[in-house]
Amino acid sequence: MREVSTTRQEAALFNAVFSEKNALNSASTVRLPVYGPHSVPAVTVWEVRWALQQLRPTSAPDNDGIFFWLPQRFSDVLEPRLARADTKVLRELTNVLAFWKRCAFILLFKPEKAPDATKNDRPVRITSSLASVCERVVLERALLATHGPMCDAQYGFPCCRTTVEARTTRTSVPLRLVVETPERRREIGCNNHPSRSSKACRESIPALLGFTDGFCRASHRHIMNSLRSLGVST
Repeated sequence: MREVSTTRQEAALFNAVFSEKNALNSASTVRLPVYGPHSVPAVTVWEVRWALQQLRPTSAPDNDGIFFWLPQRFSDVLEPRLARADTKVLRELTNVLAFWKRCAFILLFKPEKAPDATKNDRPVRITSSLASVCERVVLERALLATHGPMCDAQYGFPCCRTTVEARTTRTSVPLRLVVETPERRREIGCNNHPSRSSKACRESIPALLGFTDGFCRASHRHIMNSLRSLGVST
């Protein structure tokens, strides 16, 4: 992998977040419209801080050239700006930056597996590290709104199924809201943070939108409608 100097990495980071071209440069240039009582709540600094902490610092940079440890290093400066930027994205369809809309399927060859084996395919993912922060914020809200991991119908395909299987069986599934019972609460780990109660629930929002529109009928429909602007058909 070609090594990128720290100076170039920092330049890419601050250019992506602060440049006027992207309209994310400072609080003074971010003017949010007035919304009614049912509008999407503003993204808080605490939400952004949590999302940044979930990034693995040692991960390779995405297509925007930003290493994941950089947003964490400058979190104090970035958190309020990213909170405002993510709020704009969720409240207005036209505010999603073009380079935030790119998604990709990743083919990862595994030992002793045939190259065309379905388990070599990894889920859909967005290719901008800054967009991934927004994605984590949205997924966290969705999980909180559904009181834990979403059921299979809300994803459009069973959790833990490979991406290839999902692509070959991409049929719309009717939404089944889970009836909350004491047993169900124990199943999803009600005493723990909802998003941490099951690895299976950590599916990608672009993948969710790409395979079904079922979740768009859930309680956070307004967030899902805004995320359609990520460029993935629903």
